[in-house]
Amino acid sequence: MNNKRISSLENYESFKAVCSFFRLEDEYPGWTGDEKYGIITEQDESVLLSNYPAIMQALSPYILLDMEYAGIRNESMNNDRRHQRCRENCESLFAFDEETEYHHAELMCPDFTEELIRSEALNAAMSCLTEIQRRRVEKYFFQNMNLRAICESEGGSVKPASVWESIQAALKKMKKYF
Repeated sequence: MNNKRISSLENYESFKAVCSFFRLEDEYPGWTGDEKYGIITEQDESVLLSNYPAIMQALSPYILLDMEYAGIRNESMNNDRRHQRCRENCESLFAFDEETEYHHAELMCPDFTEELIRSEALNAAMSCLTEIQRRRVEKYFFQNMNLRAICESEGGSVKPASVWESIQAALKKMKKYF
């Protein structure tokens, strides 16, 4: 059941005052469990079932999660947003600054790069990419260029976040070959 229909059920506002819920598939890509929703609450399941039977039925099957989980989830989501902003603003992988990339290149590129270049799987994976994706992957992983340098090599008209998204899309395509 989607959130729009759930929000139209009886006592929804009261339910939202004591609980929050989310789709497990949205939160955990690749989720394979039978449960569809996570419900975060301090309330006991029997209290929820007696006070909000229609809502609990709509959210079933579900997992009840306590407030400690809510704190951990919020911290994780805040960290994800912070690292996303750093990738976009600092133009650097893992929210490291350029100094880290420059002084610790071993953190940015694995030692076995040369062997991978020669591998057939890598060549097949690279051939499935668009020209722009291939060029950016080569510059980032094999030439050890940071996002800002890649942008400058492309004339400076593209943003580091766009380059990063392009590289991520390329890696997703390439996973099929490994």
